[in-house]
Amino acid sequence: MKKKIAKILGLIIVFMAVGSFLYSRRYTEYEWNAQEAVDQQEQLGVLDEYCFPKHYEREVSDKLRFDVEVDPGNFSGEEPYLTAQATRASIDPEKVYDYFMSEKKDISPVVYENYSDQDGNSIPITVYADDSCSLSVSTADFFYTSETMSYIHNAFYPDTSTAAYNGDLYSIDSNLNFMDRNAAWLQIYSAIEKTGLDMEGAISRITYSLDLKTLKDEELCIDVNGNICEEEKNVNWTENDEGYYYYIAQSWEGIPFYDSMYIDEDEITNASLEIYQTGEGIEAAYLNQWFEIQPLQEEKRLADFEQIMKTVEEKYTGTIRTNPLVVEKATLYLFTVETNTKGVYSLEPVWICTLAEDHVDLGENRYTSKFWVPIHAVTAEEMYVVET
Repeated sequence: MKKKIAKILGLIIVFMAVGSFLYSRRYTEYEWNAQEAVDQQEQLGVLDEYCFPKHYEREVSDKLRFDVEVDPGNFSGEEPYLTAQATRASIDPEKVYDYFMSEKKDISPVVYENYSDQDGNSIPITVYADDSCSLSVSTADFFYTSETMSYIHNAFYPDTSTAAYNGDLYSIDSNLNFMDRNAAWLQIYSAIEKTGLDMEGAISRITYSLDLKTLKDEELCIDVNGNICEEEKNVNWTENDEGYYYYIAQSWEGIPFYDSMYIDEDEITNASLEIYQTGEGIEAAYLNQWFEIQPLQEEKRLADFEQIMKTVEEKYTGTIRTNPLVVEKATLYLFTVETNTKGVYSLEPVWICTLAEDHVDLGENRYTSKFWVPIHAVTAEEMYVVET
């Protein structure tokens, strides 16, 4: 019980630290100039209709090469992009509590008054916890987890930046015995809407099938000192622990939202909502942020993809960099950019370009690192406002 309470308090500290961090790095005000965008678009010679390539290859020099996997989401580029604005969705804590915790009659809530939301506002957050599950919920986000998840998180490591990464060992298209993928998604869609969240436009960027055999084989328990703890392993794995792990993002016009105010990576697990679903129901639901979308009347054509790549080429041609660069990936996202009206965000389509730098200048210590460059999908200009 003490370990459970410590975990919950740890989560609260993390929530507060993350909120304060994001507040310290808030956007400067950004105002979209519609006429300027149109002028720039005309100068770029945007095609009337086109589809994005699946792959883009070109060698500029021995210092810069393009070998690009292109991911435009579900936006083909054949139709104009309908502009929109967004405001943060207000979570209804009562509905969230009723869905996840209504059967827990004996849990007393603990309220923390100084939780910071994504905009740096100080709001209350309420925590419910016992030995079987915990829920932290505010009007901005919520975090629900069952005791099952401690074992799942010891066996599933989807972060490619960690040495323990094993996401590629789990299927991303197979069905599990308790329910096929299509039916499972419909169940999740309906369940989350019961919490008051509007799921229209929600998409799962990737869904992992966590099967029993791989969960058992991959379980790794390590203490704070990095020592393996065999005694902490789950000795009671059953097929009931199998489930679908979803990374769910909002989308508009088929383009997924980027789950941050600033770019720091391009991973398919970058999503505002994570859910783990078994035959018993939802074992975990982590909501970071959600928006209400207001369509505007203006339509814009996205720049030709060749022009996006030209912007990257111009940025890294003739620079002082001496190490070879390879542009590996370009993913189309929507960034929420704060307007002159507080709490109102412009939805800006941005290509996140992933570049790999081969540090040959280090000799025997040579290694490859990655960094990300955002290019506005309409103007084809570097999107400085979303860079850290």
